[in-house]
Amino acid sequence: MSTMKSTGELRPSPYNNDVIDFEFEQDTPKQVINLANTEIAKTWKSAVLQWHYAHDVKVKYFKVKVPPLDMTLIIETPFTQQRQRYTISLGVERLKSNVARATQIIDDKETDVNMNDSHVTLNCDSNYQVILKFYIESTLYIIWIEYDVIQK
Repeated sequence: MSTMKSTGELRPSPYNNDVIDFEFEQDTPKQVINLANTEIAKTWKSAVLQWHYAHDVKVKYFKVKVPPLDMTLIIETPFTQQRQRYTISLGVERLKSNVARATQIIDDKETDVNMNDSHVTLNCDSNYQVILKFYIESTLYIIWIEYDVIQK
């Protein structure tokens, strides 16, 4: 199991009960959300997450290059606790315009996620987790991450 600790906070969206927001208090280029031991991991078969990432652009009226950010998302599901294999169907349509690159981490190796289709299917690793890393090179403030869990 991944021992990486979350560097942000998960909370239900005040606008939609079906959406979970996660926001990072720190302005750090490397951010982590670990869904282990959360309600998402215990009960949900699908999730819609909003990543509110912190960035500080101090110059008004000028296009400023924001330092690249990356966020590691560690997905656990009810199948993780049951030690059952599963896949996720990751919706990439909303990610395409905001995420420069997405990878899946298995055994400390990153493999690029195909961002050409509207959805991509990803298998869990030997720890029954799906670990994704999103690379951002944008000044946009919110990234939507949507996935469905599929038992094998």
